[in-house]
Amino acid sequence: MVDLNVTIQRTLEVKWSRDEAYALVADVPRSAAHFPGLKGLDDLGDDVYRWRMESLSVGKLGFDVGYAARYVRDPAAGTVVWTTEPGSGNTLADGTWTVTESPEGARLVFDNTIGVSVPVPRLMVRVARKALVQMCSRQVSTYLRAIAKTMDGRLID
Repeated sequence: MVDLNVTIQRTLEVKWSRDEAYALVADVPRSAAHFPGLKGLDDLGDDVYRWRMESLSVGKLGFDVGYAARYVRDPAAGTVVWTTEPGSGNTLADGTWTVTESPEGARLVFDNTIGVSVPVPRLMVRVARKALVQMCSRQVSTYLRAIAKTMDGRLID
């Protein structure tokens, strides 16, 4: 079993206003529609959503990724915070969007910690860990570039 924990923090500068940018990331289904490999997003009520992702593979090994997270919005602070619901899947995904004004429009900071346990033979642990980190980073970067493009912006780090 490989336990993988990845923390990703990225910043976007967009031309949309703070309120417009916040409205997009605070709307979970609208924001999630930008995520690559999303098979489905189920509204479980009470601001909890189940993410169902396409299977990932490392070499000949494939595995499903899924979890549910509770979202807490604070429009005054410009934050959206999500925490994984216990026992909701094989992945942990906790994070925050923070949206502030910038000279061009809005600045968004995305901070996410992903944790997953993957059944991998002992001899493949090192290779699998590296591949999983790259896959997670690539997926999140693709998601953030799509969000930035929608808001007429760009990733700045």
